[in-house]
Amino acid sequence: FAPNPAARAIVRKARARLCAVLEAHGAVHAQIGRYYALAPRMTEDGAALLRRVKAMLDPAGRMNPGVLGLGEKP
Repeated sequence: FAPNPAARAIVRKARARLCAVLEAHGAVHAQIGRYYALAPRMTEDGAALLRRVKAMLDPAGRMNPGVLGLGEKP
């Protein structure tokens, strides 16, 4: 299918709202970073360590960019 930025924006907004509702009820998701950003839930030191490890293992940033909430562009 051809890219559809408007539809993608609607889906992202809907997912963010659903995530907020689930989070408000204490729900969790098994796929870390897929449904919610992991890094914002970490301490700054923990997130910095995660960024360094990811940079060592994936220096080109090709593996799941943006999934962990580390600031990469998807």
